[in-house]
Amino acid sequence: MNKNRGIIVSVIVTFIVTVALCFSVMFMFTGDLFLSGDETTDTLLEKINQINYLIDGKSIYELDKETAIENALYSYVATLDDDYATYFDKDYYEDYLDEVRGAYSGIGAQILAPASDIIGENGLFIYRVIGNSPAEKAGIQSTDSIIAVDGNSISGMTYNDAVNSILGDPGTSVTVTVKRGETSIDFTVTRESFLARDVDYKMIDGDIGFIRIHEFSSETAYSQFIEALDSLIAEGATGFIFDVRNNPGGDYETVVNILNLLVDRDELVILKYKDREEIEYSTGNRKTDLPCVVLINESSASAAELFSSALRDLNSAPLVGTTSYGKGVGQEYYELSDGSGLKFTTFHYMTKSRLDYDGIGLIPDYETELTEEQKNYFYVLDETSDPQLIKALEVMDTLR
Repeated sequence: MNKNRGIIVSVIVTFIVTVALCFSVMFMFTGDLFLSGDETTDTLLEKINQINYLIDGKSIYELDKETAIENALYSYVATLDDDYATYFDKDYYEDYLDEVRGAYSGIGAQILAPASDIIGENGLFIYRVIGNSPAEKAGIQSTDSIIAVDGNSISGMTYNDAVNSILGDPGTSVTVTVKRGETSIDFTVTRESFLARDVDYKMIDGDIGFIRIHEFSSETAYSQFIEALDSLIAEGATGFIFDVRNNPGGDYETVVNILNLLVDRDELVILKYKDREEIEYSTGNRKTDLPCVVLINESSASAAELFSSALRDLNSAPLVGTTSYGKGVGQEYYELSDGSGLKFTTFHYMTKSRLDYDGIGLIPDYETELTEEQKNYFYVLDETSDPQLIKALEVMDTLR
């Protein structure tokens, strides 16, 4: 399994980070990083002073000390043997917190990175249009291809130049020309800050409630999930298919709150910290006991994996699709005194079965693949053209 697919680039913000596996709680840091008189600290400060003295006195170039300190902090944290640890400068940290909330800025289109750095005549392929985004409101659709920006063809441009021509500050407008089939269409879109629609839902196959959770964002996913669940129950759903394919994770509290709507009181999550182990129990205030199936793939991570594993353990929900990403550790993030931030791994987690899938992934009960073309067209597939969803419906028939 390739954990560095990197094929999807989000044309939605000037800076974007993946909240996958964040599972975080925010803290304000007020302690001392180093104690005065610490030998290592004194040696470090002495070296920095020596370097500054030499550069100030001898270098023909100016040293940007603020940038140098920021780079040093990045490197300092990077030495931690933790794939998910990072230092954020103040601006990056603000953007990170926005994405944890489900807030974005831009037009809200995600594109596939092309095979070549130079854009061809087919332009930039739109993989997904984010719900509630300016792009969606303007009428841009998944599988459209951007071929021009503000009247200028992007054919022959570098990938970065083409993407940067679409990005811009909130409140500014951009005209994108897309190719849809054999037709070219112009859309003038105002870049905005917006809260994404993280949950989409519909009734399929007559009476099966289909709920797709794109991300477990802290300010949007829970309320949107309740709306989806209540609406489909009111419509007469006899079972649910929960789709967390391509869901990178999100907020720990959010996924726990959603699971509480679906399971009886039981061991929900086992959390193993450096110095202790805790068990979080579900509340038992479930809204439905209807049978369910969960769709996963190699991009289902973190909160999506906790969601899937818990439903399999507590509701015997079959998993359909391909082996998930494989992350069973969580991070906490801390705001530092100057508004910058730090995120690093502080706990290991698993669900009632004690299955440790970190670095391995959840293996589905029913392995079902998509072709590369189907993966590219993922967001326009439905119950007639999506092999994994078709399989989930077949499995659902055995549960009712």
